[in-house]
Amino acid sequence: MHPRILTGSILLLLLPIALCAEPMEPVQIVGTGKAQGMPFIRNWILIEPSIDGVIVPTRESGSVGARDIERLMRIYFPRTFEDLISYDFLFLAQVDMAFISPKRQQWMYDAIAEHGLGGVNTRSVMSMQTWWSTPWAESVLSDAFPNEAMAVIRSSIYGVSITWPSGPLVVEDDETLAPVARPFKDRLEDLFPGYGGLPTIPRPGSKVHTWIRSGIRDLSSPRPGYTAHIFEWQYNDAVTFTFMDMVYDNFWRSNINPFSLDIITNVMWRGAHRELPEDGLKVHVLRDRLAYYQQEKTAVISVFDFAETFGANTVDLYRELEDLDEEKRLADDLYLSAEFDEAYQQMEIVIDELNKLSDNALKLKDQALLWVYVIEYLAVAGTSMVCGGVLWFLMIKRSLYREAGVTRRQSMRHEDY
Repeated sequence: MHPRILTGSILLLLLPIALCAEPMEPVQIVGTGKAQGMPFIRNWILIEPSIDGVIVPTRESGSVGARDIERLMRIYFPRTFEDLISYDFLFLAQVDMAFISPKRQQWMYDAIAEHGLGGVNTRSVMSMQTWWSTPWAESVLSDAFPNEAMAVIRSSIYGVSITWPSGPLVVEDDETLAPVARPFKDRLEDLFPGYGGLPTIPRPGSKVHTWIRSGIRDLSSPRPGYTAHIFEWQYNDAVTFTFMDMVYDNFWRSNINPFSLDIITNVMWRGAHRELPEDGLKVHVLRDRLAYYQQEKTAVISVFDFAETFGANTVDLYRELEDLDEEKRLADDLYLSAEFDEAYQQMEIVIDELNKLSDNALKLKDQALLWVYVIEYLAVAGTSMVCGGVLWFLMIKRSLYREAGVTRRQSMRHEDY
């Protein structure tokens, strides 16, 4: 038996009680919106074991055009209402409603209103441009979300970027709120002494998790001088959210905000009616290890690919990586069973083995490149020898260029002078 599999088996024997807990099923999401934001949602799915689903762009950006979106919608977007309600959460990240037919808009609304699907919409009203925000505000789907979309569009500061809400981030510390962002209050407020985005106007009954202390008082807000950043409300049996900002803004970038994955996961768990962790900071440490594993795995595979281009045989290394993925799935199951301490211990074992695999991959890469270096050395040395021989033959020996002797006629002419 492979030593890493044996290690995982021993851990299974040591943790019988932990594995008795039934792991929760991952939250199934439909992620859709601006193509630029889709890689961020995809990255969250890759790192976080409790999130899975489908991602379909519904707004053009970069190299993704209208034809691409129409094709991807046909292939990947839920085709029937029954397919749609098999998911748990709708992630609407700057959607262009022109790509979502009225029938599908009604499906999504009914999924929330009648079947309790959670959801979030970003960028307040999807955009600073009215040709994207107005169709959203006029859609029945926007009625299920906590932001008064039409009131935002009609406000005096919408569309005038110099007057948008900006200022220090404030995390609400009301203990009656679900712990979506509250466990990270002190650190988040230190990270964002200045932040901003589009104005928002929470509907009556909304609960705000984070604010921007903007000083703006002419918006209809439950807290004058503050603008809601992340907020939720109860819509029938559903819980939906609105974000002030975009998924690729600084607040959601893990290299700027190390708690971004925790907050986005809490939002999805809450929308899917899952219980949030009591100790958010403990789970944050575990998620850091999960993210590290995904990043290092990607780097190791890139080394494999690079070595293969120079003829290296990476079959054995890929098998080791597959074995390692099996061990990582054990950590995922422990995590989904809320056995966070045991999951962390297992991730430490997995990451240690991944680091060793990374070292082996680098050694294989160096071995493959050794022959490249040898061939380059021989080519350079051979070329130098040939060039040196030619130079010696032409410039030193000069057997082909000996000076001609003086003729008698030339000698006589010289004496005349």
